[in-house]
Amino acid sequence: MNSQWLIVGTAVGWLALFVGIFMNLAYRRAALPMSTCILLLLFAAYWIFGAAPLAWKIAVSLPFAVLLLLNVRPLRVALVTRPFMRKYRKLLPTMSATEREALDAGTVWWDGELFTGAPNWQKLMSAQAPALTAAEQAFLDGPCEELCAMLDDWDITHRRADMPASVWAFIKSRGFFAMIIPRRYGGLEFSAYAHSCVLIKIASRSTTASSTIADSSPIIGSSATAASSTIGSLLAPASSRYSWVLGSSSGLLSFRFSRLSSFHPSSLFRHTSVVDLKFLTFWWQARLGTSNPNTTLESIYC
Repeated sequence: MNSQWLIVGTAVGWLALFVGIFMNLAYRRAALPMSTCILLLLFAAYWIFGAAPLAWKIAVSLPFAVLLLLNVRPLRVALVTRPFMRKYRKLLPTMSATEREALDAGTVWWDGELFTGAPNWQKLMSAQAPALTAAEQAFLDGPCEELCAMLDDWDITHRRADMPASVWAFIKSRGFFAMIIPRRYGGLEFSAYAHSCVLIKIASRSTTASSTIADSSPIIGSSATAASSTIGSLLAPASSRYSWVLGSSSGLLSFRFSRLSSFHPSSLFRHTSVVDLKFLTFWWQARLGTSNPNTTLESIYC
């Protein structure tokens, strides 16, 4: 009876030792060669001092034999890494040309230094702070100040549930919807920094006005830097016929859009004139960064 308890206790001890060392290696994220060497010593001790039958020792050593073979890099790549990546890529959604251009447009700047573990602080300290041009500063001190004086957030959010017609007219006539559109298309061609300064200033008076201007600006995705590099190629095909739409006050219509199975209330815009339906579809697809034919205009309100 005592001998049976001794056998059971020895087996439980070996099991606890194997599980403990394995969990410790996983917790410390030990490299594969180091883990293999430690487990090799453990299995060698088990073969020498363990009292289990030979068949059992061979059975529990088979997984370690597989781990040992995975240390051979060409074999690991051929049997594990490459098949896994091949199947994993099939699960990922395809990337459109517009999305690729947007991703390649900018850089990680100094933020990438943080992930190296040894950031170059001198690079951060030597970076120049962004500054407004004379035209951007004049816009901030002029039309932006005038707009802020016209906004009454309580009236907009609690009484009208809308902005006054005079505010809509002022926003469109002064080009707030065309701040990042190039000048050759009738826009203001402001920098991302200037665009941000204008939105922040307006938000201090009315978040409704600020979000309306931000959402109506043809920024692709959430990156103004990426948009500035791709907006020209997106708008160029229609610029010869619709240049007045891109930058002027009269070219924006209020519409909703629907995709295959979704509707975004934030896509409501206030406009005044009728524009070619095909261009509106193109313009909205440009904002979404897609040419999906399922992205269509659901209705237009003039």
